[in-house]
Amino acid sequence: MAVSEQGGGGSPQTELLRHVPFLAGVDEHDLETLVESSVVRTYAPGQPVVEQGDFGHSMFIVMTGSLSISAQLEDGTRKLLGRLGQPGEFFGEFALLGRGQRSATVHSEQQSTLLEIEKRRFELLTRRYAKVLADLETIYHQRAISSYLGMHDFFGLLPPDQLGKLIEGATMRKFARNDLVCRLGDPADTVMIVKDGVLKAVRPSSSGDLSILAYFNTHDLVGAGDLHRRGYDLVALGQVEIIYLDRTLFDALEKTAPEIYAKFGKSVMGDDMNADSNTVMGFAASMLKEGVEAESLLIINLDRCVRCGNCVRACHSRHDYTRLARRGPIFKRRKSLESKQHEHILVPGSCRHCRDPECMIGCPTGAIQRFPDGDVGINDNCIGCDNCARKCPYGNISMMPLPEKDQKDGVTKKAIKCNLCRGHSYSNCVHECPRGAILRVDPLRYFDELSMVMSAEQQAHLRMKEAASKDESKQRIKPRSTTFVLVSLLLGILGLGGIVGLFVLSPGPHTGGSPLGLAYGIVSAGMIGVALFYGARKKMRNVGWGPLEWWTQFHMVIGTVGFAAALAHAGFQITGVLTALLLLLFGLEVITGVLGQYIYMTVPSKLTRLEKDGQAKLIEDLLEEDISLSASIEELKNSLPAKLQAVVASVRGRALAMSTRLSKNYDRNALLLDVTQRVNLDGADMRSRPTLERLIQDLCTHGDVRTQIRLHRSLRTWLVAHLAITGMLVVFLVAHIVTMLMVIG
Repeated sequence: MAVSEQGGGGSPQTELLRHVPFLAGVDEHDLETLVESSVVRTYAPGQPVVEQGDFGHSMFIVMTGSLSISAQLEDGTRKLLGRLGQPGEFFGEFALLGRGQRSATVHSEQQSTLLEIEKRRFELLTRRYAKVLADLETIYHQRAISSYLGMHDFFGLLPPDQLGKLIEGATMRKFARNDLVCRLGDPADTVMIVKDGVLKAVRPSSSGDLSILAYFNTHDLVGAGDLHRRGYDLVALGQVEIIYLDRTLFDALEKTAPEIYAKFGKSVMGDDMNADSNTVMGFAASMLKEGVEAESLLIINLDRCVRCGNCVRACHSRHDYTRLARRGPIFKRRKSLESKQHEHILVPGSCRHCRDPECMIGCPTGAIQRFPDGDVGINDNCIGCDNCARKCPYGNISMMPLPEKDQKDGVTKKAIKCNLCRGHSYSNCVHECPRGAILRVDPLRYFDELSMVMSAEQQAHLRMKEAASKDESKQRIKPRSTTFVLVSLLLGILGLGGIVGLFVLSPGPHTGGSPLGLAYGIVSAGMIGVALFYGARKKMRNVGWGPLEWWTQFHMVIGTVGFAAALAHAGFQITGVLTALLLLLFGLEVITGVLGQYIYMTVPSKLTRLEKDGQAKLIEDLLEEDISLSASIEELKNSLPAKLQAVVASVRGRALAMSTRLSKNYDRNALLLDVTQRVNLDGADMRSRPTLERLIQDLCTHGDVRTQIRLHRSLRTWLVAHLAITGMLVVFLVAHIVTMLMVIG
């Protein structure tokens, strides 16, 4: 393991830093301060210093020793990139500049001593010396271009002299979200490689609207097919790094290296990226517009979600303050690329652990940091300055007020965000969903639609990333398993078959007082007890006893088998009032349970179809909107003449009808048109017409809101009945057992 110790002012390290190129203009006092805040580390021969794919936030300067730099290529082979052995040589500046993952692995070849400089300490220095940052950026660009092209699947095959010319003539730039990379009509004197990020190519259509021509992802080549001018605007959809190749040098490859040049596909434009959300391309466009720079995206399948809020409560239970808001944009996608059926995906408010987190920029205490596995977390030294919360483009960082006992040094609040349940083996929100509706995913690897807009090289990069992934825990990319459903059904069939078979094949008697009947009774009571424990499990949100979805499934099967055992215990006949009541209550419990599952299977999709403006709403949002719309409708109605009020009253039932909205073919625009025609706006005077139009709009919206509220309540009503019947069943069961014991005694 590495040995670490603090550096000291006036030490040999300070003298060493004077010879580091980008630190040449820093005075001795500031160099000593930098050394004092840095760490000296010693590595044994063969020990890795940094590993490719890990996330880091520091760079290293060689003091003594020798190190090798290598990288794993996409075909799985490892390539030696170089060696370091001279005091003052350095590596890791990619991470120091916040560029995310380590691009190579560095091993110590002999015992080596390194000075590690942390990102936050370096940022403090660059506030005084802007040239230090500029010089390091220049070095970073040179190294990044050389490293990237040298490891590239196609450019890496070029002879060293030709590759050297390309590298020498290349430049690199970084763009922020929504920056314009190039404009329509700009000179096409370069070919662009997307080193990291996602770009969108757009061009005004004949109608004046922007038409999306293509999306370009990491490793895509852009502009190879352009002529003299760019035929599109190129927009960054997140933080993007682009390498610019001199077009003359690139085009020369067609003659000097035709086999390699032929490997590059020309820029593909014209895919239907403007399609509506019912298409594969429409969904891909929607997701890319939302942003796919996420390393870990929380998604909820709204066609399975029963709006129970258990995910939010599970987050609160583990962290004392929830980091999840079940509000956000809804996306409609096909269940598979070939399917014509669709499902609705909600992206709730939860940290996405972006590849290049904007929230980390400028944190004054370095409290927000990225761990080697990619998780972004906030440490206890947060001072509540709001900087990260303001910079998060998705609003997924909250400021939590601190209790008085925890307030000190003027710090009254602290930034909080989802930390992927770091320190735990699973994400609690995913683990505690009773329907398996919530999942943590890497969007580029999870959504097949996005592969439709990726180049072959980008897909190869993702396959390599998947193969090299060290951490697939916490449901980041793990698909939802349904094996437990098959297992539970198999056990249920075996249980029911065993009960019926034993009843048919065994000689009588089968009544409750017989040995066999007594055994049936014990099995039934035991099944009820096991099924009842499900309620306790729902309240135990911080236990690793299997996902709640498993418990829900086995709860249903166990209850059904228990009812069959109860029937067998009674000999499949009514022998008394208490027996009849017990069987009736047990039967009602099973029926309400089955009804509840039917409601759970059908209501969520109906709810989702009614979601307004593609935004998920909680029932409290709907209740507030219901009150607001009721007041607005009443005010608008009272402002109309009596004759028009009567007309509106005649169509009110049509506008608010719940049955219309439960139809699979419900179309809000069609309903709006129908109600408008019934009112006959053309017959209204000019002063009343705008009020009527607004009133019709509000009435139809009110119908949507009220239907959603009723559907929300239906998801709870059956459960109230189920629990009430369960309570009565337990009381009667205890009475039955006590009575039987008294009779036997």
